[in-house]
Amino acid sequence: MKKFQNNLQELCKAHLISITTLSNVLDILEMSTIPSDNRLKSWATFFIVTHMEEIVYTSKYKLFVHQNPDLGLDITQLFVDALRSEFGYTDQQLRSAVLPKP
Repeated sequence: MKKFQNNLQELCKAHLISITTLSNVLDILEMSTIPSDNRLKSWATFFIVTHMEEIVYTSKYKLFVHQNPDLGLDITQLFVDALRSEFGYTDQQLRSAVLPKP
């Protein structure tokens, strides 16, 4: 029975990954925490970070972060890590990029 349950979980996880879209990725990320599923969580956060511009300016994302602050922090940290590794940005360069212009 345990093997069947594990196979079913893997099948469901693979299905969720295959149907991920901009409109359902936040729901999938939230589902990855109950019970904790690192593979699904990693996939969903990766998907969000690679589609940041389309997701973070939505009211759904604002509500999501309000209801899931730890997941919002995970997304932010992954995004900053991606900027650092992909573009070699330092903290000073990141600050300069967001500093309000006079």
